[in-house]
Amino acid sequence: MKRYWKLSTFILIIILTIGIFYLKPLFSSNEYPNFTIETINGDSTEIKNLTLRGSYSPDTKLQSDFESMYSEKIFSLSHDQVIYDKKQSFFSQLSYLDNFSPLNRLQKEHKTFIRGKNLQFQNFFEDDSFIVYVNLDQEFLDKRAGKRFFDIRLLNKKTDEELSYKIILPEKGEYQYIGIQKIQIINSGLSVVTRNDPSQINEQDYQENLSEYHVYQLDLSNQKVVTDHLISFEKNPSFNGLTQVELLSETQLDQTADDLVFYLTYNQSVNGTDQLASLNSSSEILDYELIHYKISTNESKKISLPKEVRTLTSAFTSDKNTLYSYFFIDKTLTLYTTLLNKPDESSRLLIDLPVSKDSIEWKSIKNNKLYLVSATTESPLKKKLSIYHLTDGELIYEGSIEPTADNLLTTKNNLTIDNGLID
Repeated sequence: MKRYWKLSTFILIIILTIGIFYLKPLFSSNEYPNFTIETINGDSTEIKNLTLRGSYSPDTKLQSDFESMYSEKIFSLSHDQVIYDKKQSFFSQLSYLDNFSPLNRLQKEHKTFIRGKNLQFQNFFEDDSFIVYVNLDQEFLDKRAGKRFFDIRLLNKKTDEELSYKIILPEKGEYQYIGIQKIQIINSGLSVVTRNDPSQINEQDYQENLSEYHVYQLDLSNQKVVTDHLISFEKNPSFNGLTQVELLSETQLDQTADDLVFYLTYNQSVNGTDQLASLNSSSEILDYELIHYKISTNESKKISLPKEVRTLTSAFTSDKNTLYSYFFIDKTLTLYTTLLNKPDESSRLLIDLPVSKDSIEWKSIKNNKLYLVSATTESPLKKKLSIYHLTDGELIYEGSIEPTADNLLTTKNNLTIDNGLID
């Protein structure tokens, strides 16, 4: 037995470690309190497909300094359960994909296909028939020729057949970075949208060269790129500062979108010493534009924004073929809805909110509905969930996020909701 004492000790340590991992929560009832969404008004089915991401902080005065460093507990909350990250199985916590990821469903339903993939949301597309995965495969990079390859995997959901393709990415310029932004199937063809950052020599180059956005249409049967459309953006000739381009992205995996919306901002250095916005200094937005691009026709057009939107600090989001522009004044939300097939027309809606903008912890627009989670004056452990229909601004759901009655929590505890998913 003496010969195996090291092995026996090692096995015992492993057993004790895993045992403590699973047993520790049982001895601290308030370490992982249970939260729930209580319906106050409206149809509870409105939150059936909603998952909120939050964190709970216990009373740190009851803990040592070392414990308080790790006191925040991250969790996901749905209509019927709360799941803490640290209460997941030992091996689940080792997984790269957390339980809040929109790719979770794919991982559960198609585990073999998902295994070994770059688990970034923008690298996947799904419809009723297929799941498509596209990655820029650096493992197949030809150092001498500087070539990159599209690594494409396609799963037929009906037959469970998986196909793979390698297609050379044609590069018309020198780029320091190329990243996939979106994958779409338009008119039975696969299109990949990328952001290409030109190689910069100095800061002057950074000011003058915009990030390029390309739409590559791929022919899988012949394993080649059929077309490479460069989405062009004209810089404002009267502006000498830094111009940045951002793609407004949706958050649904199966959301077919022939329309893309780009957000161009013109930034000026806030230090006042340089005419050009510096890479190493903060900047403020002086002006902006929104550009609508249609993948199927390769056409782009500037979106005409209402004067009220342009003169105030506004935010923008897109969902399917609709652009939403909105801003807050006190407790009133002003929202403009623009259908991208009619970019010159917008409808205006005013919504009276129960709280001001500063009290809103999370907001999202999906399926023509506005979701809001806001703080309350009752308790730091209580939040208000409101859902509005954006056709008429009607409040269609009102709920309360709060701990269940069996949790002995105090006002020194804190609850924060900072994200959400709507399936």
